[in-house]
Amino acid sequence: MGLSERVASGDHLRTWEGDFPLDYLYTAGVAGERALRELKDNGRWLGTRCQKCEVTYAPARLYCERCLSRLEEWVPVILEGTLASYTVVHRDVDGHLLERPLTFGLIDLTEATGYLIHRLGEIGDGQPTIGVKVEGVLKPPGEREGSINDIRYFRPMK
Repeated sequence: MGLSERVASGDHLRTWEGDFPLDYLYTAGVAGERALRELKDNGRWLGTRCQKCEVTYAPARLYCERCLSRLEEWVPVILEGTLASYTVVHRDVDGHLLERPLTFGLIDLTEATGYLIHRLGEIGDGQPTIGVKVEGVLKPPGEREGSINDIRYFRPMK
């Protein structure tokens, strides 16, 4: 059965037993690379703005997901927002127990449409409070590598 053939019933499907090797290389893309370079070099988070839809995307992207217009306007987005949700992680990606649990938050950025998932820090021993205002804490300039991890974590605003 080829890829162009229609499957009318699951009885006609074939399987492949064993391992299927798959190699890939993730890239941030043109917009992501520019935004991460700005974060590394200047400590600013960039977004792109759609004039037609009046939407700011952060992380930045090249096309508006609503109207498909090419996004040409680059704008700095302050790393501040509201904690919309969170989760506490007790195991690493391999299933091993972490020495200390990590807390990740869903951040509704104040100056952008959409959310950013990132680590939370300076939250004390209790649980984070949904709706609290948070701000991003950057690594010092000499430690930045041009990745999302240049934002060390988000903490409650003082």
